Amino acid sequence: MENMDINMKKTLLLITLGLAANSHAEVKTNGILGGGLAFGGDTMIEDIRFDDGSSDDVDAGEGFWVDIGVRLDFETWALKGTTGYKTGGTFAANGDATFNRFPLTFVAAYNVNGHYFGGGFTHEMNPELDIDLPYISGTADFDDTTGLVLEYENNYDRWGWGVRYTDISYQHSDSTLKFDGNNIAAFAHFYF
Repeated sequence: MENMDINMKKTLLLITLGLAANSHAEVKTNGILGGGLAFGGDTMIEDIRFDDGSSDDVDAGEGFWVDIGVRLDFETWALKGTTGYKTGGTFAANGDATFNRFPLTFVAAYNVNGHYFGGGFTHEMNPELDIDLPYISGTADFDDTTGLVLEYENNYDRWGWGVRYTDISYQHSDSTLKFDGNNIAAFAHFYF
């Protein structure tokens, strides 16, 4: 895992230096405020029953997030970094079961007339499964984890929308239990 983090840092540094060396124009810098909705991943908790007879699951890749960050535009290339909060699960009047984490995401993208095609990585910190249901409660901590990201974003002046695929897995801190968190997401960003 340590070698993977070192390799990711080296890759990010090379991408950043490559973008800077490739750019002869002024760098445009924008702040980012946004969020998204993701679906997918292994089921962490199955068949949570509600008073009305319905049921739901908690999946490792699902959830919504809010994020803030910065994008550097180098004419035909861009580098985007965001940090945020992601949560997903089941929210009910008589209890919740949620999977929460803090993603730090970096994406390098090629810009074709406002269409950004990119890839990078996300590092999710403090993943935690929090259960507060009438018949069971407690928390389960997971190791910080790093995954790969592929992304398409379409920009309209100050607004952008896109889709993202994330390849990631979660390892329980106190056991060998592991969950596939691969997911596909839709997101929107406001650039300021």
